[in-house]
Amino acid sequence: MIVGLACGRQTVRETTHRLCSRYQNTPVNGGAYYVENNHWIGTTCIETDGGNDFTVSTASISSADGPGAFHEIWSGCHWGSCTSDDGRGGRLPIRVSDLGDTTSSWTTTLPMSGTYDAAYDLWFNTTSRTTGQPNGGEVMIWLGERGVSDRSSTVRPVDGADWYAARGTQSANGATWPLAVYQRVTPTTSVSKLDLRYFVRDAVIRGIVSLSSYLISVEAGYEIWQADGAPGLTTSSFSVSPASGTPTGRITSALSASKCVDYWQGDAGAGNRVQIHDCDGTGAQNWAISMNGRIQITIHRTTMCMGLSDSKTSKGTEVVLENCDGSATEIWEPGAVGALRNEASGLCLADPQSSTAHGTPLIIWTCDAGSEQDWRLPAIVR
Repeated sequence: MIVGLACGRQTVRETTHRLCSRYQNTPVNGGAYYVENNHWIGTTCIETDGGNDFTVSTASISSADGPGAFHEIWSGCHWGSCTSDDGRGGRLPIRVSDLGDTTSSWTTTLPMSGTYDAAYDLWFNTTSRTTGQPNGGEVMIWLGERGVSDRSSTVRPVDGADWYAARGTQSANGATWPLAVYQRVTPTTSVSKLDLRYFVRDAVIRGIVSLSSYLISVEAGYEIWQADGAPGLTTSSFSVSPASGTPTGRITSALSASKCVDYWQGDAGAGNRVQIHDCDGTGAQNWAISMNGRIQITIHRTTMCMGLSDSKTSKGTEVVLENCDGSATEIWEPGAVGALRNEASGLCLADPQSSTAHGTPLIIWTCDAGSEQDWRLPAIVR
């Protein structure tokens, strides 16, 4: 394995690299990314021209018990090899509790032969560096597959698409770790600015990833079960834009951009209702969207969480401020069309009767994708 850090921030187009040795990798784009011929069964070769791209040029793999390869491009740290800053100021690793607006774009070509999946692989570790197997969990995001599936009955919406969600454990290299897999219900060959923070946040809520762990690498590639010849799996472009910081600011309604989520009369007490209010730039509208699912606000140095009145979970229950205790009533999951789904109730934050009247109390209601449940969050998390 090539270990080291390449310097430079400019896009570098070099002579084609052909990687055929097991675990052989090379820095590309001036060290901002790495490409790796990551196979452990059979024989394979990949090629890259030194940009954010690679092609699986040859592969001879036959495996019945799991993939025999994961050919990949990555940003961050992978078994001791770490990428450089890509020139935009973002760089992994980042502690999960500090993960800000982190997106990725990826364009692939998926052939009609072989058995494979095209997936992101996000790795977490209890420390910011490791030269071996990460020990903090794994999140896979499948864009498409042929002949394999990891579906469950759970569907989670994000970025205008639905995703099957499954969780379990994975073992390799003498270690076992928790795993979450999200598989796109409608496969695609490309994504633009996919919100990785959403998937990490969901994995935190499900207990797969710890807030104290680090996102050490974002990888994208192809798990291959069966291939004979030149499979044609190609990544023509790939990018990751990591960022730190908790999204904080106004939560506005799709019914009116001038209406904000607020708390009643500036009262910081537990049980005080959450309401619609004219946007006025005050601290009563400065909400923090945390990675553990909480929507928090700090009032006179006291942090309160958005929750449910008397911990009730029935339709029509008013939304109130709670003392933050980690209960499911204060866990809100961003979803499709701006919805905020409450974990305890399975219902969504709603503006009753689509009212935009000053002082209207907010409630939970059956999720219906209506504009009265469409919320604009600070520093996009959905």
